[in-house]
Amino acid sequence: MKIVVDPGHDGYTDPGKCAGGVRECDVVISIAKYLCKELYERGYETLLTRSGNVPGITPQVRVELANANRVDALVSIHTNVAVSEEVSGTTSYYPAGSPESRQLADAIQECLVAALGTTNCGIREKELSVLTAVRCPVVLISVGFLSNPAERALLTDSERQQQAARAMAEGVEKYRMRRKRHYFFNG
Repeated sequence: MKIVVDPGHDGYTDPGKCAGGVRECDVVISIAKYLCKELYERGYETLLTRSGNVPGITPQVRVELANANRVDALVSIHTNVAVSEEVSGTTSYYPAGSPESRQLADAIQECLVAALGTTNCGIREKELSVLTAVRCPVVLISVGFLSNPAERALLTDSERQQQAARAMAEGVEKYRMRRKRHYFFNG
């Protein structure tokens, strides 16, 4: 199975959300690298949309990378911010009309929330170009809120980043096994 791992934003012209002196682009690139390692160790082939701060890594570039390489799934990693420091939790987004993407989002969300102990904000449909233009199952994961001090500490701790990556890899594996069982019993 071939997976595109996408650390959101480009870290150059678009750092993403920022709070408490922490930039989203820096947190998600670290988690993404750990996720690639976890997936590789489980036998997956991975493609990383960026390995550092690179200008011009637009949603269209991410879509083209996934579609040109005929990948089996795309996992886009993000964080969030809110006006209130009290808001917290993990959310996974998927494109409307894609039951495979919904299953992938559900599997990753379940494993991530269990591993990190974050509030389960659920899985939600969302219309974003990186979600709707890709020809494979795709999920955008908002791991936590940088604006929440406790989650910011979690998101910037390397051990917790590795834990998040491990949970996401477990979610991908759970999704793959569910799909395999579905084809076995219904194929």
